[in-house]
Amino acid sequence: MTTATQEVNRLWEEFADQLGGFLRARVGSEAEAEDLRQEVFLKLQKQLEAGRTIHDLGAWLYRTARNAVIDHYRTHKLSENVDDSLTDESGNRDPDLAPLLASFRGMIHALPDGYREAVLLADIEELPHKEVARRLGLTLSATKSRIQRGRAMLRESLDACCRFERDRRGSVIDCEARTSRSCRDC
Repeated sequence: MTTATQEVNRLWEEFADQLGGFLRARVGSEAEAEDLRQEVFLKLQKQLEAGRTIHDLGAWLYRTARNAVIDHYRTHKLSENVDDSLTDESGNRDPDLAPLLASFRGMIHALPDGYREAVLLADIEELPHKEVARRLGLTLSATKSRIQRGRAMLRESLDACCRFERDRRGSVIDCEARTSRSCRDC
């Protein structure tokens, strides 16, 4: 057994239960929490086998777990919410919207890390700003600013990609890809 494996086993004994509780509190099911816990410890083992020094292993584990939760919601919640919003009353998706959906996902993932996390937590997970601030370790005013700036960046990307037609209340009623094809996926 390698030293990295021994260290991971020791850390598993020390942190597995606490980390499992941390993850269960943030995701929908026991199975998803267990998958994320395994993913975190696998990343830890890879880091240790690569010879990288981790100064505070407990903090590293929780930071990696928090990022795993964000990635989990980013992939699951984003596709569920966006996919649901692109269907009509009978559940059929407009095939013309598939390129926009792919572009939108790419635009969200292209946001800088701090802004992407704030927008995903506030708008995709629909968490209150106080909870977003707590999860990101920011003040409430810094969180609101980050969400607002992230939304503005996303809006700029969308406007560069597509031309939107809006009704009197500002709701989007139609969109069309710009002829300049500023967006790589449309």
